[in-house]
Amino acid sequence: MDPQLLKSVLLPVIVPAVLATMGIFIVTLALGRSPVLAVLVAGLELAGAFLVGYFLIFAKIPLLPRESSHWIVYVPIVAALAAAALGKMTGAGRAALIALVVAGVTIVQVRSLWRVSWQPVESVWITTLIVILGTLGWAMLARVVESSRRAPAMIFLTALYTLAAITIVSSGSAALAQTLGIFTAIIGPFVLLAWWKPESPAFGAVPALATLALLSILVQARFYSDLTVVSTLLLLAAIFLAWLFTRLLPIRNEWVRFALALVPAAVAAGFAVRAAMKSSGEAW
Repeated sequence: MDPQLLKSVLLPVIVPAVLATMGIFIVTLALGRSPVLAVLVAGLELAGAFLVGYFLIFAKIPLLPRESSHWIVYVPIVAALAAAALGKMTGAGRAALIALVVAGVTIVQVRSLWRVSWQPVESVWITTLIVILGTLGWAMLARVVESSRRAPAMIFLTALYTLAAITIVSSGSAALAQTLGIFTAIIGPFVLLAWWKPESPAFGAVPALATLALLSILVQARFYSDLTVVSTLLLLAAIFLAWLFTRLLPIRNEWVRFALALVPAAVAAGFAVRAAMKSSGEAW
C-alpha cells in the first residue's frame, strides 16, 4: 500500500472512526441512564476524535484561528455543548438556541467576506439566508432522527456526507472534502450503534454535529472554493426531502424514504464529477 495514501487518506478516517466507535459505545454503557450527560460526553468525545483526524491531515490544530476555515475545529465542540443544552429545552427556547448557535457559526466563517467581497446589503441578506437555512436544516434533521428508526437514519446521514464529499472534491477543494471525510468517519459508527443499542441517548449528539458540520463545510466550499449554488442547494435538499417524507408526505418504508431523499445529493455529486472530468479533458 502506498504510504502516502495511508497517511493522507486512510489514517485520518480510520483513526477517528475507531475513537468515535469506542467513545459512543462506552458512553452508552456507562451513561445510558443520564441522557443529558451522555449527549455532552458523547459530543465532546466526537469532537476529540475529529481533532485527531484533523491533526493527521494538516499536522496542526489552529487553536487561534487566522482564517475562516480554521473555525471548523471548534464546530464539534460547539455542537456538543448545544446538543446537551437542548436536552433540557423545549419550544421557543429550543428554536432560539438553535438559531443563535447557527448564527454564531455562520458569522465567524463569513465575516471576512463582509469586508472584502460583499456590499453591506449583501452581507445582511446572504448571512441571514444562511442562518435561516441552517436553523431549518437542524430542526428538520432532529425531527427525522427522532421519529425514524436509527439504522436507516444513520445510513442516510453517512451517505449524504459521502456524496457531499464527492461533490466538494470534484469542485476543487480536496482539503474541505478531507475535513468532511473526518466528520463522516465520526458519524459513521452510529450505524453500528443503531443495530446494537438504538435507544442509546448518545444519538442526541447527532443532529447538532451533523448540521453544523455540513453547514460549515458548505459555507467554506461555496464562498472560498468552486462549489456552485445549485450543488449546494441540491445537497441541502436531501435533508428537506427526508423531513418531508417523514412528516408531511410519510412514506412507510424508511429505506425507500431515505433513498429518495438522497436523489438530489446524488445528482449534485454526479454533476460535479462530470464537470471535473470535462474540465480535466479540456485541460489535456
